[in-house]
This record gives sequence, structure tokens and C-alpha cells, in this order.
Amino acid sequence: MGNKHKAKGTSFETLIVRYLRSRSFNKAFRPSLSGKYDSGDINGIASPRRQAIIQCKNQKKFNLSGWLNDAVSQAR
Repeated sequence: MGNKHKAKGTSFETLIVRYLRSRSFNKAFRPSLSGKYDSGDINGIASPRRQAIIQCKNQKKFNLSGWLNDAVSQAR
């Protein structure tokens, strides 16, 4: 990968998927990039009552309000 930030994000998301699968979330996966139809970084996390999508951030600086705004935007 030529983009080091993209590579950093990909390796972090892959690490999270491996962790989730080791904890019985066997259907966790990283969806392919889909531009404005992005559905989050990790999908396939479900329980009998609900489904979740994870948005991963591998950053030095904490920016919770910005991350929440991004998540709300993607949820729409």
C-alpha cells in the first residue's frame, strides 16, 4: 500500500477483526470500501437482539466528538 495512513488503518482493523473472531464473533469482517455508502470499518457483529457496526480509529490524538459526528453521519 502506498498510503501509510490507509495501511495503518487496515492493519488496526484487521487486528480488531482477529480479536473479535477469537471471542466468538465469527462473522466479523471488514467490508470493501464503498465511498459514500460506507457502512463502517467492521461489520458482522450481532447478538440475538441487535446488530452492531464498529468504526475503528488508530490515532494518537483523542477526538471523541469528531468521531461521533462521523459515526452519526455514516449511520444515516
